[in-house]
Amino acid sequence: MQQLGYETHLVEKGHQRAVYTDDDLSRFATENELAIQCMKDTLKKENPGDFERRRIQAEVLTLDPVRLLDWENEAENDQEMFLSEEELDSGLVVRQNESSERLAGRKIRWATASQRGYSPLNAFHTNQDYAVSQANFGPNNEKSHLFAVLDGHGEYGHCCSEYAGNQLPKLFENAARRSSMEALYASHVTAHNKLVKETNIDCTRSGTTAASVLFTSDDKIIVSNLGDSSVILG
Repeated sequence: MQQLGYETHLVEKGHQRAVYTDDDLSRFATENELAIQCMKDTLKKENPGDFERRRIQAEVLTLDPVRLLDWENEAENDQEMFLSEEELDSGLVVRQNESSERLAGRKIRWATASQRGYSPLNAFHTNQDYAVSQANFGPNNEKSHLFAVLDGHGEYGHCCSEYAGNQLPKLFENAARRSSMEALYASHVTAHNKLVKETNIDCTRSGTTAASVLFTSDDKIIVSNLGDSSVILG
């Protein structure tokens, strides 16, 4: 994002709400439509495979939902609409349940599962998701836990997400002399800078999002969202 001119910033809770007129909203909508069309035209020219994947995904979202029974009957009549079992299995990455003891005898459990996105031109393309689960770490053997999901994009997105995911726990520990929130913020910014400046990964049109959760030793949860990945409390 920094390569596109965006500056890293934090929005305070007390940030004053912006007020827009109807004319403002109409102008924003028009500018947004033009920007989206420009993005589509550029993507179609530079990466036709990704353009086709996104076009199909957008088309699928317009379809009416059907019951599972209907889906199974339709699949028997039109196999080309669905991925084979082999294609599904080859794109699935699962980490089994893990657990950790917390203070006062409490225990937390976690597991991860990722299914690669659909590409009409290459059903066996690389899964670009990467999951991080680092338990019982931090200065002075603190029982902090870091969980993160990174979604790579572009030709080398899988390299970007894996590199950044491996860097985050180490960078957090190096920055842990600060507050937990500052350390989490600094570790993401540093991981971005190292990815761009200290690796041979071509980040010109590739990168990664990151959605991270820090479970601190004093039972606080700090969440960070980078890009269009987000964390929700279920």
